[in-house]
Amino acid sequence: MPLIDLHCHLGVTRETLALRTPDARAASAYADQFGVETLCFSAALGTSDLSGGAEDLVELLGADSRFRGWLTLSIHQTEHSAELARKYLVKEAFCGALIEQNSDADALTTAGGREVLNALRRYSRPILVTVSSPATLEAAIHAAQEFSTHKFLISPQDEYLTRVAVPAMKDAINCVFLP
Repeated sequence: MPLIDLHCHLGVTRETLALRTPDARAASAYADQFGVETLCFSAALGTSDLSGGAEDLVELLGADSRFRGWLTLSIHQTEHSAELARKYLVKEAFCGALIEQNSDADALTTAGGREVLNALRRYSRPILVTVSSPATLEAAIHAAQEFSTHKFLISPQDEYLTRVAVPAMKDAINCVFLP
């Protein structure tokens, strides 16, 4: 059975606190060492600069055929997110979209969240959603129920949310838990 790393980080994030920025060579060595067939990256830069994050990913994805990318989109930049989706989610190297809910204001059930999810309907790519609070977990599950044609990977960002996510997701059949 192939081994897939579903969420690798390109760049230094608050959570990883890496001493040096990971690069393609290090990622390839990691894949070789552990027999990982596919690595799916998101760009840390994408949280503050959607276009810059996408460009960083494109550069990395060309370095190794095992690399795939999560295109970071924002519910606060709906038109730009839709434009980036049109440009990148049609490419095989992109495995799907990443929407980070870092605070309750980033909930997918807001008007901006619904607009981005609606724009993603034309692509048959999964959506990786981070959840940072009970409210964002609930929003992700409600969005999954409302947009039943999408496939959602829900990634809780702390231990408490990890414990409550699986029971909370039981009624959303298009959700997968990503610890």
